[in-house]
Amino acid sequence: MFFKLLYMRDTTNEHFSADDSFSDATRTVMRSLNIDSSTAERLHFEIWAWVHGVASMLATSYLSLDYDVISEMLTDVYTSLKERVLHE
Repeated sequence: MFFKLLYMRDTTNEHFSADDSFSDATRTVMRSLNIDSSTAERLHFEIWAWVHGVASMLATSYLSLDYDVISEMLTDVYTSLKERVLHE
């Protein structure tokens, strides 16, 4: 319910800005993969969008998945995106 309250509402008149946690995560991705900031930001945003989609489906009972399955799926997504980024 808290996820729905925070993220599943009309935000048309709200301004989105990357907060400290987004910046911290991007820096962590940069260091761990040895990539530039724009590539790290894109990778982090793509993973965040995927996680948000799954969370939205769980929050609305559209989807019911075991957390271990979600973890495996996220690992697959991350591994694929990381490989793409490292071979560009």
